[in-house]
Amino acid sequence: MRLAVPKKSQQRLNGAMAFSENWDKAKKRMQGQLMETAAHGYAVGRPLMTSIQTYMAQEDAANDLKITMMKANGSFGKFKEIGKIADDLGRDLPGTKKDFYNLARALKMQGVNDDILIGGGLQTAAKLNVLLGMDQFEGGEFLAKLMEGHGLSEGELKASADNLQRAMFAGGMNKEQMYGAMTYYASNVRSMKLTGEENAKKIFAIQGMAAQQGLEGTSFGTNFSTMLDRMNKGPKMIAEAKKGMKAEARDILESSGVEFNFWIKRAI
Repeated sequence: MRLAVPKKSQQRLNGAMAFSENWDKAKKRMQGQLMETAAHGYAVGRPLMTSIQTYMAQEDAANDLKITMMKANGSFGKFKEIGKIADDLGRDLPGTKKDFYNLARALKMQGVNDDILIGGGLQTAAKLNVLLGMDQFEGGEFLAKLMEGHGLSEGELKASADNLQRAMFAGGMNKEQMYGAMTYYASNVRSMKLTGEENAKKIFAIQGMAAQQGLEGTSFGTNFSTMLDRMNKGPKMIAEAKKGMKAEARDILESSGVEFNFWIKRAI
């Protein structure tokens, strides 16, 4: 049995493999030249070796980003613009160009749009990671997954990053605790339509207050998820109670037009 691969996907895969192979060949040539230089004199070769290794690490990160951004027609989207921002961040913030190319790749792998990154999203994510002492790649993944878990749009990235850092500082939480909690409550949040920036801000605030009382990470996530479950079942429980009433009482209640709505229809 053969699996059919969409033509565009196959073209993109072929292009990425060819690009990666060419870069590997170029890198091997550079490594050979590096070893030859080092052999001529350790004192001269050592500083040069360090510089070339740094350069190659940056080029590796840039090419990894290129492969991630490669389209079926062989183009790379807005790689140049994103690359320039990564270069600037490597100069202006703690870290190297490699770190910020890796950040861009993490965000692209989670589906963040080129225009969002160019429009301030990449800088926002980079500054958030520096502020919270997070590795750029891991921090980028964390932010993107947090946005997905809370149903946040790409346009809400900047505001969400600000809300996140405020909550983490106020509650004394780290990314492992935030992510651990989200893995338990995210499905309920999405199914109950408690998504978007305003709802995320409220959830972060609740999580921060809970953390100050020692309820954090997966413990908070489990308890918060259970609470949402019970709240969501409120209308069903009322309906079940009505079914269990005697016929006369139920008829009186229904004819009166009174309804017990403990859960509003719109999201908070």
